[in-house]
Amino acid sequence: MLLFLALALVMALREMPHDSLATWGAFVTRFPLALRLALVTALSYAGASVIIRQLWSSDNSFRPIYASVVVALVCAALLLPGRSARPRPGPASGASG
Repeated sequence: MLLFLALALVMALREMPHDSLATWGAFVTRFPLALRLALVTALSYAGASVIIRQLWSSDNSFRPIYASVVVALVCAALLLPGRSARPRPGPASGASG
């Protein structure tokens, strides 16, 4: 249930229209998708390995895994912006009005 709530929160924040998010989305989308996916994978792996290494022996629950999944979701949300954060295309040049 907590993972669902974290996922819903990250996805809702990702889709919210805000000027700073639009600026960030315009900046991030300059880089190729394959590069951003590779960066999300590397950051998620690094964050998960640190969190699990530190917390796995001291906690007999799935909290370390849950925390590492949330870190991965935040990385993905920041580097793969939603539709509202992407720059909008200009008006069509041949449109009559």
